[in-house]
Amino acid sequence: MKKLVLILSMLLCLPVFAGQYEDALRTGQPVCLYMYTKTCKYCKQTKPVFEKLLRNHNKDIKFVSVDAESPYGYLLMRDMQVGYVPFVVLADARRHYFIPITPSCAIEYACMEKEIKKFIK
Repeated sequence: MKKLVLILSMLLCLPVFAGQYEDALRTGQPVCLYMYTKTCKYCKQTKPVFEKLLRNHNKDIKFVSVDAESPYGYLLMRDMQVGYVPFVVLADARRHYFIPITPSCAIEYACMEKEIKKFIK
C-alpha cells in the first residue's frame, strides 16, 4: 500500500509538458507566446497589440496566449524561469532559437511587428 501511495504521489508531482505552447512548437512554424494575468495593467495594454498581431501575421507565425495564473501557465513560467508578466517570447523549435521580448516592446505594436518580421526571416 505504501508503494502505491508513493508511486501515485510521484506521478501527480510530475510537470505537465503537453500544452498549447508545445503543440504550437511541434507544427514547425515560428511561435509567439504571450503570458499574461487578468489583473496586470501592462497585460491589459499588451492584449490589443497581441490581437492585432494575430490578425495581421497569423499566416507567418502561430500565436499562443496563456494565463500565467492557470496551472499550465504556472508550470510554463516556472520551466522558463520567468517571474514577470507580460512575458512574450518568439520561438522557433526548428532552429532552436528563442527571443524574449521586453515588456516595453510588447505594449507597442510597431516594436512587436518589427521583432516578428525580423524573427521570421
